[in-house]
Amino acid sequence: MTRILRYSTISTGMALLLANIAIAEQLYWAGHAGSNKIQRSNLDGSNVQDVIPGGIGEPFGIAIDYPSDQMYFTNANGGVIRRAELDGSNIQTYPSGGDARGIAVDTTNGKRYWTVITSDSIVRSNLDGSSQESLITTGLSSPLGIALDASQGKMYWVDTDTNKIERSDVDGSNRQAIITTGLSRPGAIDLDLSAGKIYFTNRSPGTIERANLDGSNRELLVSVAVDDMWGIAVDQGHQKVYWTTFNGGTIESANLDGSGHVQVLSGLGHLADIAIVPEPSTLVLAAFGLILLGVLAKCRTRRV
Repeated sequence: MTRILRYSTISTGMALLLANIAIAEQLYWAGHAGSNKIQRSNLDGSNVQDVIPGGIGEPFGIAIDYPSDQMYFTNANGGVIRRAELDGSNIQTYPSGGDARGIAVDTTNGKRYWTVITSDSIVRSNLDGSSQESLITTGLSSPLGIALDASQGKMYWVDTDTNKIERSDVDGSNRQAIITTGLSRPGAIDLDLSAGKIYFTNRSPGTIERANLDGSNRELLVSVAVDDMWGIAVDQGHQKVYWTTFNGGTIESANLDGSGHVQVLSGLGHLADIAIVPEPSTLVLAAFGLILLGVLAKCRTRRV
C-alpha cells in the first residue's frame, strides 16, 4: 500500500514552507523625532500596525532581510543598530560607531552597510555585528541614504551637505561621484536593478528623481510643495515607488515613471526611512512547486 504517513508529513512541511514564502507584501517605516516607533501596513495603506511601539530611541534607517524575516534599523543619536523579527520580537542591539542613519543589507554575503553622520563615514559589518570596519572616511559631509547592488559588488549613497550621489565597490574602492549638480539636500536612495535605475529624494524642494546607475539620463518624476521628502523604496513587482515626508507625516507613492501620484497614509508624525517586504518570486514558487510534485510522485509509488 502507499506510504501515507510519509506522504502526509512531506506535503504538510512543503505546504508550510510555501506559505512562509508567500508572505503578504507590506510597507515598513521608521517613525522619528516624537513618534519613535516602527510601523507597517499593507501596500495600499490599510491595516496599520505598531510593530515596535517604543523603547527604541529615534529610529531612522530601515532595511529588510527578507530571507530571514528580519529587519534592521538605525538609531539616530543613539549610537546603535537594532535587529528584530518582522513582527517586532527578539530585538537585538549592536554598536554602530556613531549617529547611524541609512542602512542596507546584503543577505547573500551576510553583510550590512550603514552611514554615520558624526564621523562622516560608511561602515559595514557582518549581520551579527562582528568584523565592523570603516570603508569610506574622507570627502563626506552628512551621508544619509545607502543602497546596494550586491550582484555587481557596488554600493550607492547620498551625501547631503555636499549635494552629491556617489558609488563605489562594496569594499570602498573605485569610488565615483555619479551626480554632482542640481541636487538639493538629497536624503535617500534606492535601486531598480531590473531597469538599471537609481531613485532618490531631494529634500528642499521636495522632488523624486531617477537616473541610470551611472548617473546619466536623469529624470524629474515628482515635485511637490514641501521641503522634507525623506525615505524612498522601489517596489519592482508592482512598478511603484514609495516615499515618506518628514514633517508632513505622509507616505506617498507613484508609478515608476512618476505618474499616478497618490497619498497612501497621513497623520503619522515625523517619518524617516521606508522599506518594502518584497513580492515573492514566482520563479522561486514555481521551483518549490516542481520539487513538491517530484516528492509527491515518489511517495505515491513507494510501497511498504
